[in-house]
Amino acid sequence: MSTAVRHDWYQTDEKVVITVMIKKPIELNCEVTMEPDRLLIEADGDIRLEFHLCQSINAEKSTYKFGSAKVEVTLIKLISERWADLTKEKAEAKPKVVNIYKHNWDSLAKLLEKEHEDDRGLVNEGFKKIYQNASPDVRRAMNKSFLESNGTVLNTGWEEVGAKKTEMRPPDGTEFVSWKDAQ
Repeated sequence: MSTAVRHDWYQTDEKVVITVMIKKPIELNCEVTMEPDRLLIEADGDIRLEFHLCQSINAEKSTYKFGSAKVEVTLIKLISERWADLTKEKAEAKPKVVNIYKHNWDSLAKLLEKEHEDDRGLVNEGFKKIYQNASPDVRRAMNKSFLESNGTVLNTGWEEVGAKKTEMRPPDGTEFVSWKDAQ
């Protein structure tokens, strides 16, 4: 490259588009040469850009057009895949990232569901032990608070529960809807 010329590029799965900023490319006798592994852009005024492409292209189907201040080259890929970079030199300099962790999301979902069931089982076991070892007043308080609150409160203090009706307290961020209202 003799003169520094600004360029940019982007890609899709099927093509690579390179924009080279050259003012009045037609007046500068700009020439674009496309080969399977190389792109060459030359113009008067000591302008020469050569790209050794990262992957091969279909040179016959690739196109270019001149604008008033740019040359836009559309390269058609032979293989529909993302390029690491535009040129071989930059692509080889980049470290290759290999994903050694392939996730099986279905098995992960099953594992989480099993853990959730296990946790629920542990909580239920805890409540069973509390209920089994409790006095008749504690059992009465647990039953009354649980039933009156529609399963949202479990209280073991009979003095508090026996004196008044237990109010429903749904978890934070939720709202209680009666099954009659839901229909």
